[in-house]
Amino acid sequence: MCLNYAKRFLFFLLLLTIGTDSFSQTSTTSSPTSNRENAVYSRYGIGEEVNASNALLKGMGTVSTAFADPYTINYENPASYATLKNTTYEVGGMGNIRTVTGDNGSYNTGMASMSYLSIGIPLGKFLGMSIGLRPQSRVYYRVNDTTSVPGIGSTIFNYSGEGGLNYAYLGLAGKWKGWSVGFNFGYMFGTTRNSTILQLDTVISGYNTDYSTFEQVGGIYWKGGAMYEHEVKKDIWLHVGGTFKLSQELNTTKDQYFLAYRYSTDSSYSDTASNTAGLKGKVTLPMSYSVGMHLNKTDKWDVGVDYTATQWNQFRNFGMVDSSLASGAYRIAVGGAY
Repeated sequence: MCLNYAKRFLFFLLLLTIGTDSFSQTSTTSSPTSNRENAVYSRYGIGEEVNASNALLKGMGTVSTAFADPYTINYENPASYATLKNTTYEVGGMGNIRTVTGDNGSYNTGMASMSYLSIGIPLGKFLGMSIGLRPQSRVYYRVNDTTSVPGIGSTIFNYSGEGGLNYAYLGLAGKWKGWSVGFNFGYMFGTTRNSTILQLDTVISGYNTDYSTFEQVGGIYWKGGAMYEHEVKKDIWLHVGGTFKLSQELNTTKDQYFLAYRYSTDSSYSDTASNTAGLKGKVTLPMSYSVGMHLNKTDKWDVGVDYTATQWNQFRNFGMVDSSLASGAYRIAVGGAY
């Protein structure tokens, strides 16, 4: 029965991947009001990481490291799968909108997409599994910067990018007495584009340039988790949990394009182009870990706290360091529900 559920779900994931690009889009035209949030910092690293916690956990401030529930799929700590009692399907969406204000006025920017698609299957009293597909990161930004270059004059730098990474996974967990351990194994994949265009603003004759990089990323990625539960008193449970991801490498293929085009007063122009396609390399993702504590009364209330650390100074792209990711990132979350 469980294998049949898994086969049907994998087939559904295949159809979804082929038939839609809900998780990330790459197009040649767009604008700040195009249903995709203009996130400037998505230019760096693998893009802006997506918080793919389910709706219940987001309602608790995404406190998830030590959370386990018989009817909820907690992807963030795979050890929780061993607690599942019923076959559970979950689909979620996300969206946001914000107003950006500058010297030239203001505009609204936002995005909406599928957040997660997963199924949890109990494999007996002490085992559980989960299969799912969710976005890992997204890239979308449009930024202009006007500056004066000596000997050239006023210039405009246009920075833009789009794309993102997704993660398809299979998770397994086992439980013995109060302890449970689990792992997510899967494939991370996606395409990103980053472009820098230099436009001359005040001179009549000169060269404009366009430098664009396309990267296709794909590779095996895993995450481990552990959890311990103890009944403090009748129907009141204490959970302590932790997760870890070692620094891991993904395969990447890079295409680089350089265009130069010239406009002059007599309308004549010339352009040159060079490209380097199919460069093979590696993207190194950083080590990350989290620890958390959760206290709940069955079917009544929940409260918890998480601490997460990610060593982004370990990030490498083709062996190169991203100077904007020179330090680690740390996060503390506190939440509850009644």
